[in-house]
Amino acid sequence: MSASPCPVCGCLTLRGGPFDVCRVCFWEDDGVRAADVVSVPNRITLAEARANYAAYGACDRRVLHLVRPPLPEERAPAH
Repeated sequence: MSASPCPVCGCLTLRGGPFDVCRVCFWEDDGVRAADVVSVPNRITLAEARANYAAYGACDRRVLHLVRPPLPEERAPAH
């Protein structure tokens, strides 16, 4: 099965399982794609998570110790 892009970091890390976790930014994918809706498992909005990833390299500062750099095959495709 091919991986889908994480809605936060864009890396190809999500395998489609329920509440899959991106190992690059540690976002738990609950399927919500509205930027201003609080994600229940993550306790922040997608917009906040994206801003955090840009600033810290993780969806939330509290999970910095759980993230890793993307593998070459996980890097977001260039547009």
